[in-house]
Amino acid sequence: MRDGCSLVRLGKPVVVIVQETFDRAARVHAKGLGCPDLSICPYPHPSPGTAAGPEVMAGLARKIRDRVIGLITGKKMEIGI
Repeated sequence: MRDGCSLVRLGKPVVVIVQETFDRAARVHAKGLGCPDLSICPYPHPSPGTAAGPEVMAGLARKIRDRVIGLITGKKMEIGI
């Protein structure tokens, strides 16, 4: 969060990626740091009992790719989750 806010203050496009579990906490933290409009992209936690190996994480990255692109460019994108 701190890095994201620092980069936003420098005028850089930023998207902070967090697990869905931490979405609310991330938004509260960003607001407390003075960045209430920080772009935050939650991603789903791998299914219980699933090893979060490279293949699983690559699949999750593909699912949120369009959302991240939309947030960073300001364009509405279809969400693949």
